[in-house]
Amino acid sequence: MQSNAVLFAPRAAVLLVAALALACANFPGWGRVLAPEVTVMNVAPAQLEGFESSARVDLRLSNPNEFPLAIDGLRFQLEINGRRFARGQTDQVVELPRLGDARVSVTVHSGLGDVLRQIPNMPNGLEEMSYRVSGDVFLTSPYDRVLPFGSEAVEFGAQR
Repeated sequence: MQSNAVLFAPRAAVLLVAALALACANFPGWGRVLAPEVTVMNVAPAQLEGFESSARVDLRLSNPNEFPLAIDGLRFQLEINGRRFARGQTDQVVELPRLGDARVSVTVHSGLGDVLRQIPNMPNGLEEMSYRVSGDVFLTSPYDRVLPFGSEAVEFGAQR
């Protein structure tokens, strides 16, 4: 006849594995982390030099997660009216609060050709302007992940 300890050991192991799996599923660093929503708040021209121009782009990062995100960088590409406008990156550290927002200002660079392709869209002000921003957000511990993001919007400008 087997002892109670021998019969109990397999059941205890199953219970221990189930408890560990449940604990890990509830730890946000091991579960699903949603990418922040990134929108463009402002674009301000900075400088035109030779065959390259720069601008300051203000981005709003919104955290859809129920836990804060520690961001230690991002890189992105900005398209305006369906045409590539600029690329940028930053190693700025941002603590994005749970279900909250943060503003990040990034200097972007674009080639002269990218800027010149935008000129036909600019005369007499725009009634409508669309943009798309896409790229990657770099998270620090405990996540140590790269999350891709992308968003687009249509903004309405001056009416004629």
